[in-house]
Amino acid sequence: MVGAGVGRGRPGAAGARARPALPRAQERSLRTFYFNRHQPDGTDNEALAAGGWLGYRSGWLLDTFAIGATLYGSAPLYAPDDRDGTLLLKPGQEGYYVPGEAWGALRYKDYARLRRVPRGGYLWSIKP
Repeated sequence: MVGAGVGRGRPGAAGARARPALPRAQERSLRTFYFNRHQPDGTDNEALAAGGWLGYRSGWLLDTFAIGATLYGSAPLYAPDDRDGTLLLKPGQEGYYVPGEAWGALRYKDYARLRRVPRGGYLWSIKP
């Protein structure tokens, strides 16, 4: 019997393991940060921001293809307009959201995974 959200391994494969079906995982990390600084020139910087990231990683579609993406952001909780400059928020004490990565992965049997990641120090990687 196959449980909810669990797919089947390759038909006829010895020791086939159960694999999650699409959709698979949502990952998240939340944080808050307070910054208060008095500068030598007499200006003050202050903000309380909530932020973090939200990610998605699919299961393997037809045991061959998977996708994923990550979104990062920061939102003001307390941000006086006259105390800008903390770098926790955009100029003007505005919140922001940016895509962090989006990727797709191909797999042939269990021997190779080819992944396209459009950021960072590499574009293609082959993982055993």
